[in-house]
Amino acid sequence: MTVPGCHRHRCRRQAGRWTDAGEIVTGWLTRLTITLAVLGVLAYDGIAYGVSAIDIRDAAADGARAAADDFAIFRDVERAYESATAAAGEESTIPPETFTIDNAGTVSLVARRSVDTLVLRFLPRSGEWLTVEATAAAAAR
Repeated sequence: MTVPGCHRHRCRRQAGRWTDAGEIVTGWLTRLTITLAVLGVLAYDGIAYGVSAIDIRDAAADGARAAADDFAIFRDVERAYESATAAAGEESTIPPETFTIDNAGTVSLVARRSVDTLVLRFLPRSGEWLTVEATAAAAAR
């Protein structure tokens, strides 16, 4: 006996009725789960990049402000640079060649930070575009 819409390999007889064995639901659910997992990982990497880009701007601004205030008090460039790196945080770097102080005491610097991702860091040449940087300038308050 054949039942419309029911094939022999995926249907079974229970309590006198033909029912679906559930493989369609399981297959669909598996595909949906894998798709959502992949989208979740990609979303995490995208959000991590965006958050790092915002954080580095704040770190650069904090570093420039701290260096300008320190330089206004002590007039020591090395101490102002140390103050900038401390204010920018451990995750950020300020290359010494980007740190400048003009005659008016305005500090300019570039802060860099690498983005921590789950998958994107394994792509070839990802180091180039997984580093975010921001430029900031500040005068003493």
